[in-house]
Amino acid sequence: MMIVIVLGTGRCGITTTAKFINSQKNVTCTDEARLLPWKVNHKKLLKACAAIQSQCTPTRGDAAFYYLPYCERISKLLINVRFVCVRLKKRKVIDGFLASERNYFRGNKKKWDRCLPTYIGMSHIDALSRYYDEYYEQANKLSESLPFQIFDVEKTLNTELGKKNLLQFLDILDRKAIE
Repeated sequence: MMIVIVLGTGRCGITTTAKFINSQKNVTCTDEARLLPWKVNHKKLLKACAAIQSQCTPTRGDAAFYYLPYCERISKLLINVRFVCVRLKKRKVIDGFLASERNYFRGNKKKWDRCLPTYIGMSHIDALSRYYDEYYEQANKLSESLPFQIFDVEKTLNTELGKKNLLQFLDILDRKAIE
């Protein structure tokens, strides 16, 4: 059994990447199956891991932006886990957040969604820019110590070579999948 965690800042192609992975034979990859707060909550993480493990395919996983602070713990809780971190250009991510129908800023636009880190006293654009930079700084660190790879989402999903590299990293390469 292999566990796949797809993550990225949000508004960066996580769902599309999960759908591509999910389209492979003997793979189940859900999208935000269990919401996790940015501030690590071990009890909720255990429930999320149990939900992933309960899937009935040899390769199973979930995709969500809020997994980043949990990666090290997930790697200790689950056997044979791989982390796919997708990245899109910063400006596109910020524009995606600002245009989203999901209210990441909780109604009064002062508080952030609990699944995101909180930045107080900053404009939305400045906070999103800082979030993006900090997210990928931490992702780069994790890529040095875990089975964690960062993929440019546009190159990965829009080219045969990109799809092949992603599936090879996950050890689920199926020739039909990239045609």
